[in-house]
Amino acid sequence: MALGGSNDQSYPNVSALMHSYPGERIAVINLDSHFDVRPLVEGKAHSGSPFRLMLEDPRFADSIFVEFGVKGSTCSNSHA
Repeated sequence: MALGGSNDQSYPNVSALMHSYPGERIAVINLDSHFDVRPLVEGKAHSGSPFRLMLEDPRFADSIFVEFGVKGSTCSNSHA
């Protein structure tokens, strides 16, 4: 379990978990007012992309992702 931290740690934490438990189904819960699934910018990750990286990672295919606290007025409908 990893708690807290900034979004620059989110994908590395999940990636390390998937590496440590290959083939296992994991669950990720994000408590934030933003989805943080925005596309990369010029191929580079940023604070808004950690969970997109996770969701696009083939190792995460059968796992669970839940978000709580999303503030609709600050999130794009295309990311819902």
